Amino acid sequence: SVFATLSGGSLEDALPDRFSQLKQSLVSSPSHAEHLQRTWRSVLASLSRRVAETKRLGGACIPELEYPAFSAAHKVATLEDWTDAETYSAIKERGVAVIRNVVPAEQALQWKEDIKAYARLNNAKGFPADNPQVYELYWSRAQVAARSHPNLLTTAERFLQLFHQPRADSVSRSSSCTDEVETACSLRNPLTYVDRLRIRQPGDAQFALGAHIDGGGVERWECPNFRGLWSHILSEGADWTLHDPWSLGAKGERMTANTDMYSGPGQCGVFRPLQGWLSMSHTHAGEGTLKVLPFLQESTAYIVLRPLFAPIKPQSACSSKREYLDADNWALDAQSSKFPGCSLGHNIELSASTHPHLQLDETMTSIPRVQPGDM
Repeated sequence: SVFATLSGGSLEDALPDRFSQLKQSLVSSPSHAEHLQRTWRSVLASLSRRVAETKRLGGACIPELEYPAFSAAHKVATLEDWTDAETYSAIKERGVAVIRNVVPAEQALQWKEDIKAYARLNNAKGFPADNPQVYELYWSRAQVAARSHPNLLTTAERFLQLFHQPRADSVSRSSSCTDEVETACSLRNPLTYVDRLRIRQPGDAQFALGAHIDGGGVERWECPNFRGLWSHILSEGADWTLHDPWSLGAKGERMTANTDMYSGPGQCGVFRPLQGWLSMSHTHAGEGTLKVLPFLQESTAYIVLRPLFAPIKPQSACSSKREYLDADNWALDAQSSKFPGCSLGHNIELSASTHPHLQLDETMTSIPRVQPGDM
């Protein structure tokens, strides 16, 4: 129910007519339309370079760092103190990092054994029912111990510092996108998002999700606060290369954006700045580790602009994939109610048909080899 494609839906159907009006409102004048077309061409050129780079580097493009030794941990006040300038820059560009030895391997392995024992004793439910691998467990003692481990909390706190705090006197809109409220955000107090867990068996393919983005779907364009985060991408005269993926917004839009306008079954109404994954096993790339799209600025700009552009000739009518993807084959679409990858009440799902320039088959990159205790 959380993913449209897993519940029989389509990612390319037109949305209700009001979304045509929404699109038209995003293009204010002929000069704005021309600016958006120039921006689209610039984004495609930059994206093409990133795609080629990602294909070439593979998992090597994902930065790695060691959790500081206990004696040095108190000296590491910021993420910049923790790592060198090149790695810090790579983390900001990629939006992902592997942190080695966040907790001792022996501890992580023991937690896994404790969870397995708890699941057996309590006949825990999960998916698939005949061989549970994604467990409906949230509050077992081992899970709570892992989430509250001081090294894990320290890691989260350091990475929260990648985000920029808006001005204290900023005023923005509430989650209803109608009432004005003051916003504030603490980046030094990680809150725990309590999620399930997976103990995946070799060969499992029953719960393999496609490329997707959590934290709302079509709300990115429909909610004025959410849309405000893309001002450098969508506004007339703006420079998309100035878009900062780590900004909380000049008016705190990250916290006040309505990410769940349709009460979707998998939606969350608060801003979740980080998603962490603690490994409790030895896993190589291609063996079930998370896959990511490791170029934040370019992918964001492309995804935000994508509903405003459509191919002149479908891929079936083009002589090659290159011809289909060429900027000359894409024209401004400020009329239709299509928002590729979006359906009401679901996250955005990405595919070769909805977002072809991302070349997901080759750019969705597996996390490198991880060991128990890595994050």
